[in-house]
Order: sequence, then C-alpha cells, then structure tokens
Amino acid sequence: MAKKKKAKSLKKVTKKTPVKKSKKKVAKKTSKKTAKKVSKKITNKMTKKVNKSDCGVAESVKAKETTEKPVKKPRKKRVTKAETLRLMQQEQLVKKWQSLYKKLDKIDTAKYNMRDKFNEETAISHKKLGWGFILSNVNDRLEVLFEDGIKNLISNYKS
Repeated sequence: MAKKKKAKSLKKVTKKTPVKKSKKKVAKKTSKKTAKKVSKKITNKMTKKVNKSDCGVAESVKAKETTEKPVKKPRKKRVTKAETLRLMQQEQLVKKWQSLYKKLDKIDTAKYNMRDKFNEETAISHKKLGWGFILSNVNDRLEVLFEDGIKNLISNYKS
C-alpha cells in the first residue's frame, strides 16, 4: 500500500508539474502574441510618424515661407459722424482764420494782457498762441480764433 501511495503521490506530482508548465507555456504564448501585436502597432505608428513627418516638413517649410513674409495692411480707422462734423468745423475755422489774417494782418494788433479790456471783432497777438481774432466777449471771457482753433481767454482781470 505504501508503494501505491507513493505511486499516487508521484502521479500527483507528475500531474501537477505538467500543469504548471502548461500555464507557463500559455503565458509565454500569450506574451509572444502580445509582443507581436505591440511590435506591429509600434511599426505602424513609426511609419505613420515618418509619413506625417515627411508631410510635416513640407508643410512647415511652406508655412515658414508664408509666415516669413506677412504683409499686413493697416486697417482703416473708423470715423464717426461726430468726428467728421468736428473735422469739418475745424477746417471751416482754419479757412476763416486764414481769410481774417489776410485782411487784418496789415492793421496793428493789440498785445494780449489779462488786465486789458478787448472788444469783439478785434485782432490780438498772443505770446504763445500767435495772431488771433476775438469772436465774442461775454462776462470778460474772450472767445478767440487762433490758427490752432478757438481758445477761451480772460480779459479785465483784477487781482
């Protein structure tokens, strides 16, 4: 009986070892299959990358050629109606100043001083603003037309 037990135990041992080997073989086979799949994927990716990189080089060269010489056109500024009106009025004032300057340049002009009184429609000369023509005088506030535009000055100032 002891021999039978030993034989059975040997059979069990021999049975167990081939089972373990078969598991290892299956594992090796699956690892080989997955390795083949992975290698195929890698080669496919590599070829795709190579193809893309070839195209990318050509595209990047084209892109560099186009980006190296960009010609940007300056945008036209939008002009509102109020701005156009203001510009037109300013042009009219400049024309008016020029016509008055031609007519009244020969006449003596008064030098501007804050303490002096001035009448409307007289010419004055200012230190910094130059030759000007008084358009109106309201409450000792002078509205004077200079070449740069209309400026407000003070007259009859008492300190």
